[in-house]
Amino acid sequence: MGAKTPFSIYQYASSTEYLVDTYTYLHSQDATYSYERISEICGFRSRSYTRNILKGIHPATDSDLRALAKAFELSPDEKNYLVLLSAFQNSGGNEVARTLFEKLIQCQKRFAPDVRPFREAEVATSVLHMTLLSVCDLPDSPNDSESIARLLKNRYAPSAIQDALTDLVSLGYLKMSSADGKLVSAGKHWKKYDFNANYFLRQFHVECLDLAKKSLEHETPDQRYLVGSSFVIHEKVFPRIVQKLNSFIENLMNLEGVAGPADTVVQLNVQFMKMGSNSNSTISKPESGLGMQPPTERALDSKTNQSLLDAPASSDLNLQETHL
Repeated sequence: MGAKTPFSIYQYASSTEYLVDTYTYLHSQDATYSYERISEICGFRSRSYTRNILKGIHPATDSDLRALAKAFELSPDEKNYLVLLSAFQNSGGNEVARTLFEKLIQCQKRFAPDVRPFREAEVATSVLHMTLLSVCDLPDSPNDSESIARLLKNRYAPSAIQDALTDLVSLGYLKMSSADGKLVSAGKHWKKYDFNANYFLRQFHVECLDLAKKSLEHETPDQRYLVGSSFVIHEKVFPRIVQKLNSFIENLMNLEGVAGPADTVVQLNVQFMKMGSNSNSTISKPESGLGMQPPTERALDSKTNQSLLDAPASSDLNLQETHL
């Protein structure tokens, strides 16, 4: 139907991005290459249906993708990759996603071994990589992997740290300072992914939980602070609490310059989950991301029924008086 694109489908971690780029390129080469034309060739029911599929507005079925693969002159292996990619994009962060991801990686290693389209997402959701970015924000940060390993209490091997630093430099998140030759932030913003972020975020949270468990088992209370609490809320308040937790974390990150130059890297993990639900309540979808506003601010007080506090004995924290 049309000329082959100058890029490979194996460069993509998102089926939507591939479809958008392919249509855009082919249309730029031939103005008659339109949604109407693709609709006719693929046997789709309308121009709008074709447009919605190509833009990711409407999820494509396997048969839709196979028809598009034929229209785009993909090989059988490329077609298979497109179908897997779409399934992965829409699978959520469950075990099915893991199986699909492994199949995608196998395809890439076989047909495009030098291409790693998922690498940036893996780096963006790696505790080690995120920690190293913070290390490089320290005024007197060490620059060699062995010193960094000691700084991080040998949680990671120097070889793993060196590999992670190489990732961050190659992806443009760290650069060498011309002033002192140290690695510093390049100021690059993390990309907002429109594919299966849940899978990678789930891996990140598993790492965080494992890190917290090791800290609990091997570190003294003066090196950590863990707190747990059970309390009751109206279910519609759940999104509002999530928003407040996010705001709280952002406020903590703004404490970097308080009391002097930063000299310590910390890791903050938050777990907030529903232990049960009221089966008699009728829950409607909130109109905004904040959920319903409570009658008074007091409804968000952390008046705990039970609490598990892991803190130094000198701590003067009183959970009964802590507000979100």
